[in-house]
Amino acid sequence: MKRFSNKIKVLIIDDQPFNNFIIKTFIEKIDNGRNEFEIFLESDPEKALKIAEEKIPDIIFLDFDMPKMDGIEFYKKIREKPSLKDTQICFISAFDKNFIEKEKNIKLENDVKFISKPVKLEDIRNIILDLINKKLYKD
Repeated sequence: MKRFSNKIKVLIIDDQPFNNFIIKTFIEKIDNGRNEFEIFLESDPEKALKIAEEKIPDIIFLDFDMPKMDGIEFYKKIREKPSLKDTQICFISAFDKNFIEKEKNIKLENDVKFISKPVKLEDIRNIILDLINKKLYKD
């Protein structure tokens, strides 16, 4: 993996702290001690919005079904922020993109990613590698 001048910033948001821990552990396993990632965990979506605005993550792993604010509401708020327009969003859900779009009556951007629960290492690896490739070609 190419070393970047800045670490890849990852924000993981799930109201279940154990799910946050699993994704963080997978990313650390992918990183393999290279220290290429800066990972932020949050179980409260309102606090996560503040973290996102402050840290400007490269990617947000976002639970779809959360109390206080669901993943779609969080997604809409993120997309309202010009500083976060390039942040990759990856929903973590038991539902697929088509179901969410129909259920919530929303059209999501084409580059929004989805991972089904239970989360697997290979799913996280594929999303991270895709993000790295985008960063390589963008930079």
